Amino acid sequence: MHKLPVIHGAAILMPLGTAKRGTTSWYNRHYLAHIEDQSFMTALIYDGPITVRVDASKRIVTRQLAKAGQLQLAVQEHHRRRAVPNQSSPTVLDADQAMMKSYTDQVLKHYGILALPGEISWLTRQFFGKL
Repeated sequence: MHKLPVIHGAAILMPLGTAKRGTTSWYNRHYLAHIEDQSFMTALIYDGPITVRVDASKRIVTRQLAKAGQLQLAVQEHHRRRAVPNQSSPTVLDADQAMMKSYTDQVLKHYGILALPGEISWLTRQFFGKL
């Protein structure tokens, strides 16, 4: 008996009926400029000459739109986090490379072998593969 919106980028499609009632009409939150209370109905006024009247009170429509906006922000934050990995924690591969370099430095120092950093990087890349 819930009215869940469909969120796609900046667009939020709000259903007027619940899922159990079958087909329903939908209205879009995107480009919505103003909401007016009109005797037992609510007028949704969009940018341009479009006005849609829905069979719901202004209070209900306002509450639905506010909740849909919160859900939209949560969805956008989720997608932002997936697109930009957390730079504060290194990946496992980075940690493995750092440990391998440290181990290589210790082995070379222990045996007194002089090696250039470029050679160590080359050997590490050969072992782990190209990033």
